Amino acid sequence: MGIRNQVTAPEVIATLGFIGTIPQVYESILVDFIFQPFAQDIVGRIANKKVFHVLELAGGTGRVTQLLAETFTEATQIIASDISEAMLTIGEQQVSAPNVAWQQIDIADIPFCDNHFDVVICQFGVMFLQDKIRGFSEIRRVLQPGGQLLFNVWGPLEENKIWQITNQVVTKNLGPFPAAFQKTSPFSCSSAPIVLQQLQDAGFDNCDVESVELNQSIDSADLAAQGFIHGLPFKEWILKTNPEQLPLIQNQLATAFAAQLGDSPLTTSFTALVFNTIK
Repeated sequence: MGIRNQVTAPEVIATLGFIGTIPQVYESILVDFIFQPFAQDIVGRIANKKVFHVLELAGGTGRVTQLLAETFTEATQIIASDISEAMLTIGEQQVSAPNVAWQQIDIADIPFCDNHFDVVICQFGVMFLQDKIRGFSEIRRVLQPGGQLLFNVWGPLEENKIWQITNQVVTKNLGPFPAAFQKTSPFSCSSAPIVLQQLQDAGFDNCDVESVELNQSIDSADLAAQGFIHGLPFKEWILKTNPEQLPLIQNQLATAFAAQLGDSPLTTSFTALVFNTIK
């Protein structure tokens, strides 16, 4: 194992994101494996299919967006957004629909007037908010009275084995993730009671939450390791901490995946929490 490069944690965390080639690998390997089935689940939960204004936040490379375009008629205006320009670029290439407009948006500062949208939907995005109550408050502000908020987040780490293995392998090589990362990690919203309290503090009442478990497969453990290391901000964490470890960590991850989840294909289950509330 190489010597760890002691980089100041806040400086590293501040620059992590879906940048460079990460979005391309995310789309080509991880979306079908992880995100497409949850996209189908969450879009299917939209109560009113006859609405006029839909806002998608943290839309990534557009899988939820495509389903929204297929669900609603051209009379419904869909704003698909993400904070990452690189993700937006791929999303615009993936989804071509006359009623979809793409826009760079920070959930903590949504550039629309009060009471504008009938539906706000977000797939695996609110976990990354520094100030979650502020983000939920912004969403509530732009929702119409009676408008629906739908979002999903990852459930507990121990119920997402492939994520748990990845965390173990990465931290074994690079050390524990700093506290700054924990606040905006993919599992920062894995406690339903905490998120429900944050929603209540932002003004949302009577929110429903459901745990959804889906089983998924991918061709090989090697392909899964490639996706997790090169298609997620883990790559930036490794490159900024100890870049020489990148191939070693990827190989260790592939070996661990194969040993614990099988190979050719690899099969695992994912657990998400789905939150559904009306303003």
